[in-house]
Amino acid sequence: MNKKTVTIIGFGRFGKTLYELLKEDFEVIIYKRNSTPQTNLPTTSDLKKAYESNTIFYAVPIEAFEAVISEH
Repeated sequence: MNKKTVTIIGFGRFGKTLYELLKEDFEVIIYKRNSTPQTNLPTTSDLKKAYESNTIFYAVPIEAFEAVISEH
């Protein structure tokens, strides 16, 4: 059975918590604007790839939320 995909946009404390909660049951992709490879974390800086997921979670700081949503 294929796992559904989830993208987490933003990888601060909330994004990291979501990742830990979801990684066992879903294929998780972490979107970061400046994606630098980290040990064994599935990151991307390609927004188009991030949008291919079944579900997208925005885990950005609340003060940046409006700007990020407008940009995306």
